[in-house]
Amino acid sequence: KVLLSCLGKVPPQARCLVPGCGSGHDLLALVNGHRSVCGLEISDAATNIARTITAGHPGIRVVVADFFEFSGTYDFIFDH
Repeated sequence: KVLLSCLGKVPPQARCLVPGCGSGHDLLALVNGHRSVCGLEISDAATNIARTITAGHPGIRVVVADFFEFSGTYDFIFDH
């Protein structure tokens, strides 16, 4: 519910980051034709699930990484 209430405030071409993306459902909610979404997950098992769930969405990238060691520039970061 929290993410859905924020979507109207996320620019349509935003670069989005979801640390601790888990199985990837938040990534699917954020992606659209122009947004790019990067999901970070420290767990290999969760990363594999997220990659499977988000397969076929070219705007989504799922990375095995520690948020505190990851670098990048993003317009919107969603964590809950």
